Amino acid sequence: MHADIGSNDSFFNVVPILYILLPDKTRATYEILFSLIKARVPQWNPSKISMDFEVSAILALQSIIPGVKILGCFFHFTRCLWRKAKELGVTKSKLGKVHVKLCSALSHLPQHLTAEGWLYIMEDCPRTKELTAFNDYFVNTWLENNIFSTLWCSYGEEHTTNNIVEAWNNHVKKFLKPKPNIVQFLEGIRKDSIFYWKKLQTSTNISKRSPESRMIKEKITLTVQELLNDKISVGHCLEKLRF
Repeated sequence: MHADIGSNDSFFNVVPILYILLPDKTRATYEILFSLIKARVPQWNPSKISMDFEVSAILALQSIIPGVKILGCFFHFTRCLWRKAKELGVTKSKLGKVHVKLCSALSHLPQHLTAEGWLYIMEDCPRTKELTAFNDYFVNTWLENNIFSTLWCSYGEEHTTNNIVEAWNNHVKKFLKPKPNIVQFLEGIRKDSIFYWKKLQTSTNISKRSPESRMIKEKITLTVQELLNDKISVGHCLEKLRF
């Protein structure tokens, strides 16, 4: 589990705060985990938690911390779309790829404009069996799903992806051998925690944002602001963000 200790425009300041080994990924196991954390740290009451689209973890978190806002990962959202599009044969055509990019860009819109954005996408959508199947998937999985329908909107959020955690996964492998035993695993975790502890002693800046990520974030922010200021339409906004 990671926490943001003060990210800014130049740095992702996210650090691991809890290392957990679970026997499985069932809702019951996650509920036990979150209950144990609450019992040990009663004041733990996060306003937002970012995670993958894992149903059991989402339901468990909503059960233990009812008021928490759960944010889905934009990277995993788009990866799901492209995986499904490839499976259905949508990506074989240029228009199909454009359609998927537009659907991905919906995530950047404010929640109340999602429906209008979807209508724009559907207005000129080619009527092929592949895209019809993909649209059915998008509606059932993302637009009308009781669990996911509000999780994939990334508008106004500091962390739109869990990529910084994925980067940590690669980092911690430096301290772990492939298929480590429990002693080797614990030693690797100890080294990882020392690494971050030492880093925090000298600076609160952990991971520098890449120039590309800063440019993308700025482009999204400015484009959506143009929309909110009535300078561009929802359709124009989506077209500008389908990169």
